[in-house]
Amino acid sequence: MRKTTASTVAWVIVVSLLGAATVSAEDTVAAAKELYGAAAYQDALAMLDRLKAAGPSAEEAQEIGKYRAFCLFATGNTREAEQAVTDLVVAWPRYRLGDGEASPRVVTAFRQVRRRQLPSVIEQAYARGRDAYEKRQTDEAIRAFRLALDLCADPDCPADQMLAKDMKTLASGFLDLAEAAKTAAEAKPAPPPPPPVVEKPASRDAVTRPYYTADDEDVVPPVAINQQVPAWPSNVRVVSTKGVLELLINPKGEVEAATMRVHMHPAFDTLVLERAKTWKYRPAVRGAQPVTYLKRIEIEAKQAGPDAVR
Repeated sequence: MRKTTASTVAWVIVVSLLGAATVSAEDTVAAAKELYGAAAYQDALAMLDRLKAAGPSAEEAQEIGKYRAFCLFATGNTREAEQAVTDLVVAWPRYRLGDGEASPRVVTAFRQVRRRQLPSVIEQAYARGRDAYEKRQTDEAIRAFRLALDLCADPDCPADQMLAKDMKTLASGFLDLAEAAKTAAEAKPAPPPPPPVVEKPASRDAVTRPYYTADDEDVVPPVAINQQVPAWPSNVRVVSTKGVLELLINPKGEVEAATMRVHMHPAFDTLVLERAKTWKYRPAVRGAQPVTYLKRIEIEAKQAGPDAVR
C-alpha cells in the first residue's frame, strides 16, 4: 500500500513538472520582437509570457512588459493592454515611451494610461518616503522623495492636479529633512560603546526641521480660526464616512498644502482639498516663535442625498 502511494505521488509530481511552461533556447526577447514585427502577435505573446515567468533581469522585464502591451493593443485586448501599461508605470515610474517606439495610436494610449496612473504613483512614493523617514531609513526616504518630486515635474503629470502640487510641497520638505539628517549622521563621529542601561532615544529635533508635528511636546499646535468642512455632495452616495486630511500650516496660520491621507470619495476629496486652502489658523508656537506645523484632522461626511448615486 505504501509503495503504491509513493508511486502515485511521484507520478503526480512528474506530470506537474512536465505540464509547466518552459523556456527554450529559441525564446528570447529579440525573437519575440521579431514575431511582433511580423504581426504574429499571439505567438509573440506566448513567448513573452514564458520569458516573464522565467524571472528575467530588470532590463529584460521592462522590454517584455512593453512588448506584451504592444501585442495586446494590436489584438484589440485594450483592457489587458492598459493593465500591462499600468504594471510598467508602477514598476518603472520614470519610464516614458518614445514617439518612435510604436505607432502614434499606441504611443498616445501609453501616455494616457501613464497620465492617469502618475498621481497615484506619486502619492505612493511619498507614503514610502514618509514610512522610511519615520523608521530612520534615510537613504530609502531620500530615494522615494526624489522619485515623487521627479514625477511631479514629469511632462505626463497633469499640471492641474492639486494632489501633485501638494505632494511637491510635502516631498520637498521631507527631502530637505532627510538629507539634513543624513548629513548630520555622516558628520557625527562614531559613538562610544553604550553603557549597560536603557537610555532615552535621541530627540528627533537634532537637526533643523522644516515643520513640527503632534509628536513635538514643546510645540503648541495651531488653533482653527476658520475650518469649515464642505457638505457632502447631495448627488453622491456616502461610500466612506471618515477620512484623514493632512495640512501643512505655515507660521502665518495659512494652509500651504493639503492632501487626503485617508480617502473618502473623489468628488468629496476635491471639495475638501479646495476648501482647506482657504482655512485660517492661529499658528503653532514653539517658545514664543510661530512655526510651520504638519497637522492631521479627521473628516466626516456631512450630508448624503436620498436619491444619490455612486
